[in-house]
Amino acid sequence: MATRKILYILPQPFLLPRGSSFRAFATVRALVELGNKVDVLCYPLGRGPTNCDFAINRSWRPPLLTSVKIGPSPAKVLFDIPLACMAHRMARINGYDVIHGVEEAGFIACWLGRKFETPYVYDMHSWMSQQIEDGKFFRSDLFLNLFKKIESFAMNGAKAIVTVGPEMTGIVKTRLAPGVFAATLPDCPIMIEGTASPELRSSIESRFNGLKKKVILYTGNFHPYQGIDLLLKSIKELKATDLNGGFRLFLVGGGAGETEAISKFKEMAKNVGISEEVVFCGEHPPEAMPVFIEKSDILVSSRVSGNNVPLKIYTYLASGKLLVATKIPSHTQVLSESNSLLADPDPQALAQTLYRGLVAISEEQRQRLSITARTIGCVDQFRKFKSVLADCYDHCAC
Repeated sequence: MATRKILYILPQPFLLPRGSSFRAFATVRALVELGNKVDVLCYPLGRGPTNCDFAINRSWRPPLLTSVKIGPSPAKVLFDIPLACMAHRMARINGYDVIHGVEEAGFIACWLGRKFETPYVYDMHSWMSQQIEDGKFFRSDLFLNLFKKIESFAMNGAKAIVTVGPEMTGIVKTRLAPGVFAATLPDCPIMIEGTASPELRSSIESRFNGLKKKVILYTGNFHPYQGIDLLLKSIKELKATDLNGGFRLFLVGGGAGETEAISKFKEMAKNVGISEEVVFCGEHPPEAMPVFIEKSDILVSSRVSGNNVPLKIYTYLASGKLLVATKIPSHTQVLSESNSLLADPDPQALAQTLYRGLVAISEEQRQRLSITARTIGCVDQFRKFKSVLADCYDHCAC
């Protein structure tokens, strides 16, 4: 792969403890290791990684806005306007060889690519039109259909498209014009920079010290597709077993823009009688995640919709901890009964699988699952990650 000057446009805070943020970090790190010079342009939110070997540029902050929630929102549109303006300025001044646009920044990359005759890569962290349709962000079919046309136009003008799962890649390929390369960035654990400080580790461990109960850990956001309501209902079912409250569910996450969702789930936990069993740990920096994982008994991903693989799944696998996940395409592209415990996405089935993971699984089977999981989630997969990314960029020279 020849050395290139790349503008990487990320319409998100950077860096935050979110899967998409970690994926962006892994992608930029891979591009740099492949010998490229990368300028990252992102929102004026988040905390940049220290000692990074790429430039981080932040767009202007819209007045009175200090946060943006995950998924489509009016606030995100307001952040995207100055992001697009700054991307145009940088592209005009710096003359990039490739423009890499993530999610809706794929539209910005399309605009700039056509204007400055620059090849661009469309990076699909998710299928945006599907998210918008599922979340009913547009009340009018007219606007949704218009968005789908813009999305299709941007996809078909790209030199390469990268996705987060083979199912998404398969669908994308059926909708592309000849000559557009599409590929899935393979399994890659989230590479968290730095280690928790002694103070941070001590603060986290204090939650576990003296807690003579098994811990189920969830990390991530509180968006509807994550199935937190399903998880809480399953905890109610789990409490009714002979465990009888001898466990705790730790929910780690829920940053800016999710206050309303967290309040709703706290109220739900209270109403179904599981307030003591559910611990809302709040948002923590990326380097805190390995400490929470290390101290927990099992990990859970209760996602209920989507076809993109959650990036945290690879980190969960790399940890070797037992993972319980719902049996949906987002998970089953990577997970199987050989590396995790899978449950149908309903409260009783998930509760039964959590029970199995906590008390009913044999140590021999636990070790077998752990070994297979580590093999899939190992850091060596980053080499494959870089290889696919290099192939995508080679198509930008075609």
